[in-house]
Amino acid sequence: MRKIKRLVTVGLIIVGITGCGGRKKVATVPPWFFEPGRPNFPASVGFSNPCTTEKQAFQLAKKRALKGLCTMLNTGCKAPIKSLEKGKAVVLKNKKVTFLTYKYKDDRFVAGETYAAFAGLKKPEPPFKYYNACLHPDLKKCKPPWLCNYQIEGYAGAVGISNISSNFFDEYIYAVRDGIEKLALMHGISINGTEIRKSIRTPLGVYKISIKNFSFNTPAKPGRINFIVRSMFVDKKGRLFVYIIAPSIKRKPYPVINGKPCWLTNPLCIKNKGYIYVGSARENISGIKAQIKKAIEAALIQMAKSKGVEIDTERISIKINNSRWISLLTKEATSEIIRGELIGIYFSPTGNVFAAVAELKQSTGRNQ
Repeated sequence: MRKIKRLVTVGLIIVGITGCGGRKKVATVPPWFFEPGRPNFPASVGFSNPCTTEKQAFQLAKKRALKGLCTMLNTGCKAPIKSLEKGKAVVLKNKKVTFLTYKYKDDRFVAGETYAAFAGLKKPEPPFKYYNACLHPDLKKCKPPWLCNYQIEGYAGAVGISNISSNFFDEYIYAVRDGIEKLALMHGISINGTEIRKSIRTPLGVYKISIKNFSFNTPAKPGRINFIVRSMFVDKKGRLFVYIIAPSIKRKPYPVINGKPCWLTNPLCIKNKGYIYVGSARENISGIKAQIKKAIEAALIQMAKSKGVEIDTERISIKINNSRWISLLTKEATSEIIRGELIGIYFSPTGNVFAAVAELKQSTGRNQ
């Protein structure tokens, strides 16, 4: 397996293992598998597939976990890694690093054994907010709750989803990339300064991404914005769900109804935004961006229809200006400009995307 520099790593769900005498024993899943990072708890989880020996597999998992911890603490990692390789105590920020390891069997992959390691400045302690929900997730009931409320932690967040891949390493990268792209699109963040570390080949093309070197710029506060993997689980279909948050971008959670954003069922639930128009879109062969754009377009078209604007769908163009979505609807020689603010995006576990758009003041104009 190629080595890759990453910001955070994470483990997977543990399934039952067979003990002595053929009796089946069920292992208790360590909570740090499901909640590898917290905004105020510097820790990381690394993983590896089977190597030549079990010792080497655990060593690689520890090294990856340590790199993630160094990144979270914004400190150099060469000396700590050398200490780890020599079997010496590892020290970061004048504190000894605690390592925990676990081997488990994951029947989703041909190489079923996966090795994981925890690295932190202290042992993981309760409370674990999502542990029980991640053991027994329920997509319909929004369990764990971050499935439907991405800002439940009080920060900008997103959920990345990956189907089963050939190995966990690629699957994890798919899920993280998916989450990062959603995070960027939902919060007006541009992704800059990426360094190519791995190529992923898919039936639709080749993606070149880097986990460690994603950096975000926002109009209000430009600069590097780190993200962490807050939680994760694997559903009954074998899909990996990863919850990513950016602790430096604080966001007040939206009101929810039955665990989902309130605007899905009540278009007047956010009083200072007025009426909220909701558009939806199914999965798009061109990717997430195209799918989100279609959902926003559908919401803006609803807004236009509510104002009696005649629409020629073949001439619709959508632009973004200072984090405000603008729809330019043309009909023959007349132009109608509909301006809306993107309130939120909800990614249904079924694959559909819902976009909420609120009307801006003086949102319509003729012959502009």
